[in-house]
Amino acid sequence: MASCVAQYIQQTESRKPYILLFDSGSTHTWWNSKSIPTGCVPRKVDPSSSATLSGNMTSSLEVTLENITLPEFFKTRRIDSIDARLFHAECRYDGIIGRDALQDMGMILDFKNQTIRWDECIVPMKIFPTCNVNKHGLKDPTPAEQMYLLAIEDDLEDDAT
Repeated sequence: MASCVAQYIQQTESRKPYILLFDSGSTHTWWNSKSIPTGCVPRKVDPSSSATLSGNMTSSLEVTLENITLPEFFKTRRIDSIDARLFHAECRYDGIIGRDALQDMGMILDFKNQTIRWDECIVPMKIFPTCNVNKHGLKDPTPAEQMYLLAIEDDLEDDAT
């Protein structure tokens, strides 16, 4: 699992953080229909199916994610584009990265050491973050925001403001 920012989804601007699941059991990459930006129009494609952690999925709709960063790995490295089938099942992840994209990126899921390797960068596998409400009634950042903030935390400077 990792945070992700896709500048565009199907040519519609979207710079909010998302949560990706790296799923070596899925042959395809999938995107949650609830996570596409307003105004985004998926394209029709031939139906395709895949078994994922969230169950068997079939879709004839697809979006292209463009200018993608995975800040836990590299703050400035960009993936030009990833095609993802849309799914409509209940799922806490915004996207499921399947073997198609994992292989293209050269991601190595090391279950023995509980790490994910992308080229020279190795990050630990994580559990899904939780979102709480504090005693003042304020919500914590969403799980996607939490993961993104942790990923960029080292780059922030404390200027006492």
